[in-house]
This record gives sequence, structure tokens and C-alpha cells, in this order.
Amino acid sequence: MKMRRVLALFLCLVLALTLTACKSSAAKSAEALIDAIGEVTAESEAAIKAAEDALQALGEKERAQVENSAALEAARNALGIKKAEALIDAIGEVTMESEAAVTAAEDALAGLTDAQRGAVSNAGVLAEAREKLDAALEEARLQA
Repeated sequence: MKMRRVLALFLCLVLALTLTACKSSAAKSAEALIDAIGEVTAESEAAIKAAEDALQALGEKERAQVENSAALEAARNALGIKKAEALIDAIGEVTMESEAAVTAAEDALAGLTDAQRGAVSNAGVLAEAREKLDAALEEARLQA
């Protein structure tokens, strides 16, 4: 009877240790890189890329140990929004020379998901810039 208790206790201990396996140092490193991203700005790309690379380098089991991987996905989404907003801000006053800037901003906006596009705070500015540019190009065409 005593042997059964000892055996049962031993099996419980083995099971508990198996279920609470420690995180690998690589998984901890990936988590630290994700945490280091902080508030996302248009300049956060290098930090996000480093965290993504660290996560990709992990095996499937180690990747499952990374508890903040959703924060990395959110950072990547926020970066796309910030970059589109920065390109729109860079358009400035619309002139005939603004076509490359307007097109770059439109391309960045088109590369976003519907949800991301809805979060771009200055998308209306881009629409106005396109209208002004098209009008200027049409006027130039008619004068030619």
C-alpha cells in the first residue's frame, strides 16, 4: 500500500514537471524582443523585424511558449498604419510634382487590410490630394 502511494506521488510529480516545462532561452529572448518594441512609430520597423526573425527561428514548441506573440502581430499592423500615415503627411502641398508622393501613399494604403485602412487617421487628406493632383494634371493636359 505504501509503495503504491509512493509510486502515485512519483507519477504525479513527473506529470507536474512535464506539464510545467520551462521556457527555452530562445523563447524568452523572443518575448523580450517583442516587449522592447514599445509604442509603435513609423521608425519601429527594425525592432519589429528583429522580433519577427527571433520568433521565426523558433521551433513549433518553442513558438507556443511565447506568450506575447499577439503583441507582435498588433505591432506589425500598427506599423503599416503609421507608415501609410507618414507617407500621406509627406505629400504636403499638392503640385504637379506631387504625383510620386501621392502614388506612394496610395500604394501603402492599398497594401493594408480593410481594418488597417479604416484606422489611417489622415486617409481623407490622401483623397483630397489625389483630387487636386488629378485636377492639376487635367488642366495641364488641356493647356498643352
